[in-house]
Amino acid sequence: MVKRCFYRMGYTCYVKEANFSNANLSRPYKFFVHSIIHTMGHRKGGYDVAADYIMCMVAALVLNLPSNFLELIFEQMKANITQEMYPRFIQMLLDDQIPNLAKIESDELPLEHTSNLTLNRLQQYKKQSESSIPKVTRLFGCLKDPNYIAPFEGKWSHDDSESENEDTKFRRFCG
Repeated sequence: MVKRCFYRMGYTCYVKEANFSNANLSRPYKFFVHSIIHTMGHRKGGYDVAADYIMCMVAALVLNLPSNFLELIFEQMKANITQEMYPRFIQMLLDDQIPNLAKIESDELPLEHTSNLTLNRLQQYKKQSESSIPKVTRLFGCLKDPNYIAPFEGKWSHDDSESENEDTKFRRFCG
């Protein structure tokens, strides 16, 4: 279901890898996934690749599926307890609740609000050619309709949805 959701979001690469690259998503979804990575990803992780648990979160949010986000967060915290890594928002909660908590400044990746300076930095990054940018796909699920109800029985779309029969294309997409 997650792979089909990313396919509908315009993802252009094969989906056999454990991580998905944001560069292969169409622009509206690229920003959405980027935001999820910023809030739920590891505080030392990158911003351009979505790990499998992030991909599951994105699919659950887009398709309005019930999902235990707390369990996902807890499992990631348990897995990384020896590496001293945890989701960024946990650091924000700790900073709020314990303002004088001792920290190693060089170990922390500070988050900043977007400013003219950060926008100028973004312009300096290598840009993709327009032909390689995935075409923008229509919004679907909760992003299109806040009252969207998830399909039942493990389906990835409703029988009466506007999407054309995508099974053949999806099989090629999976490589």
